[in-house]
Amino acid sequence: MLLPRVCNPCMLNVGVGPHSRGSLDNSSDRLNFMGISRSPIDGTAHDLESAVRRCESTLPKLKRESSDHRNTKELQDERTRRATAEACAMEAEIQEKALKEDMINLSARLQRLSQEARQACAEQASYQSVAVDIYSAYKAVATHAEHDTHDASLGAAQSKQTCVARTCVTRGECAIM
Repeated sequence: MLLPRVCNPCMLNVGVGPHSRGSLDNSSDRLNFMGISRSPIDGTAHDLESAVRRCESTLPKLKRESSDHRNTKELQDERTRRATAEACAMEAEIQEKALKEDMINLSARLQRLSQEARQACAEQASYQSVAVDIYSAYKAVATHAEHDTHDASLGAAQSKQTCVARTCVTRGECAIM
């Protein structure tokens, strides 16, 4: 009986095969555990090819799981952004209400101040009218007093002249004509 002859490098590969198969079996179990089923696949691979197939069979599950994780993360980020946007919108609405109230208050104050300014202008016009009337009355009184003073001084002179004229007439003298 002749034993088949194998070269040394092939002999080394044959010796490594069972160890590689066991390592792939363990990797397959770990990959499957990370996937959806969360438990290792029952049984072990009998050869290197079946161990590789077991590992490859878990890859679609892992891809799906990775995609689901990424989508969940994006959804969570979107929810966070939405909550932040809603909080900003609420704050903007509160500020808008406060600004509207401020505008109403400022409009009312402006209207009140405008009315007070019109009243002040009317009072000032009234005071100016009174001042003009007082000044006119003062001028009239001053002019009249000046005339009275002038008339009084003229009247005294005339009175003196009248008195002198009377005296002259009674005595028969005529000093003033």
